[in-house]
Amino acid sequence: MNSKSETCLTNEAILIQSVICSKKVKLIAQANTCLKKLKNKNVQFIPELSSVQITGTLLKDLVVIQGFIKGVVIVDGKCVKKITLSFQEEVICEGACPGDTLKLTTPILEGTLPPQVIPNHGHEGSTVVVKVILSVQATVVREKIGTVSVTIIGDINEDCCKQPPCSPTVIFCEVEKETHEEHHHYDQDFDEDFPELCEQSESPDKW
Repeated sequence: MNSKSETCLTNEAILIQSVICSKKVKLIAQANTCLKKLKNKNVQFIPELSSVQITGTLLKDLVVIQGFIKGVVIVDGKCVKKITLSFQEEVICEGACPGDTLKLTTPILEGTLPPQVIPNHGHEGSTVVVKVILSVQATVVREKIGTVSVTIIGDINEDCCKQPPCSPTVIFCEVEKETHEEHHHYDQDFDEDFPELCEQSESPDKW
């Protein structure tokens, strides 16, 4: 790196993420289901938080969040039905554009409302209205280029602009031909010094 005497103040271009808006959003998931013989019975709904699926869409000045959560309806302590609750919320976000980036946090379960049982007049059974309230933090960001005044000390890799070294020159030499006796004698010496290598070379199928 450069010495302290060689440092200088300069304007550097940087890439930054500018926050357009950031809001906490309440998501009300709801579903209606029909159940029979619910008179004077205890009805509950148990949501499965791990089943939450959520997506976000950016429009001009608007964030649309959609998704669903699954759960089970319990009557007098017995699981009687599995249902899916859907939700959709629109959030005003001034300055947002479709090309921006939307970031959503992991949904948090705010609460589960007691199921609302509505008798069906003239029909057997009742309609059960189930609601779950979730919340997420929605943040819209946009990448921008800016400048900042910094003191440059030096490059981490001072050789980053240098050309790589040339490859060494390889010279191929012709090996003198050995006589049959010399070659046979060499093989014997090789076998005695490296018996394991010899066995491996004679049995290539073992590899």
